[in-house]
Amino acid sequence: MFDEKDVSVLHQKGDLVCTKPFPSMPLTFWGEDGDERYYSSYFTKRPGIWTHGDLAEQTDEQSIIIYGRADTTLNPGGVRIGTAEIYRVLEQIPEIEDSLVFGLPNAGDEEIVLCVVLKDRELDSDLADVIRNNVRKKASPRHVPRRIYSVNEVPYTINGKKVEGAARSTVLGQQVKNKGSLHNPNSLLEYISLLERSFV
Repeated sequence: MFDEKDVSVLHQKGDLVCTKPFPSMPLTFWGEDGDERYYSSYFTKRPGIWTHGDLAEQTDEQSIIIYGRADTTLNPGGVRIGTAEIYRVLEQIPEIEDSLVFGLPNAGDEEIVLCVVLKDRELDSDLADVIRNNVRKKASPRHVPRRIYSVNEVPYTINGKKVEGAARSTVLGQQVKNKGSLHNPNSLLEYISLLERSFV
């Protein structure tokens, strides 16, 4: 497990990495641009070191606890937060049909952005207060989103996983490297001008 400075860590969450080749390691991805998609998925963050994409923790007993995907670990105030912790709260709010959480740079720090697909209602300050209060109570004040936007769709991979990184890259005007793996790539179109829209 590596931290953000690529230092091996024990007794804390870190990125699950492999520093040497292993027998079951794939050589490429199937289909068009397989090599490019393979390397952008596993070697972009740390060239030459396989970064799996899961958060994990190694214990004294040499066992490993797998915490799940770390596609966009949030770092508001330098504190690492998993997006799953926020999704668990949002799933309990009846008005929310779907959601997407990612971080955006802000004055040397990072702010949490929440995009919600709503069920038969508009996003207003009352619902935003409900969302923020729930996140604050059931997660922590660090988890509370600074900006909340209403969107029509959340981007997913062909395998049904939310793609926070693709949305973040689109918002920042950066190239989305894994677009070929998206089930609904057109969903990213409304994220291009997201920062120009009003939020609550």
